[in-house]
Amino acid sequence: MGSAVPEVRGLAVKGLVAGYGGKPIARVAHLAVGAGDAAVLGGVSGSGKTTLLLAVAGLADRLEGTICIDGEDVGRFSSAARDCHRGRHIGLIFQDLHLIPGLSALDNMLLAPFATGARCPSSDHLAHLAA
Repeated sequence: MGSAVPEVRGLAVKGLVAGYGGKPIARVAHLAVGAGDAAVLGGVSGSGKTTLLLAVAGLADRLEGTICIDGEDVGRFSSAARDCHRGRHIGLIFQDLHLIPGLSALDNMLLAPFATGARCPSSDHLAHLAA
């Protein structure tokens, strides 16, 4: 891959092949989502949507290509640095959700940053996301 990923505030993916145990599952030629923007990821079951999201979060193997968040190639991070980056900058709600039933959607979103001692996003921003 000779060409660099353009620096984008947000997410930039180029030439990505991601999978598990060396087996490729998701292939993405190019994806850019600006900070604060929303995107829809669609496809049939088994097409690699979840694998792509997990690769961006550093939870699936990046076999080829680049994944940049705010201009940083997170694929070059050590495992510990990826974990730290994910804990501070990436929020995931898995397909099975695993939410705490006694909490509101907003309180469920505030729980992870609170539990890790991270700076909590503004409640106005989270209320907008929860709506």
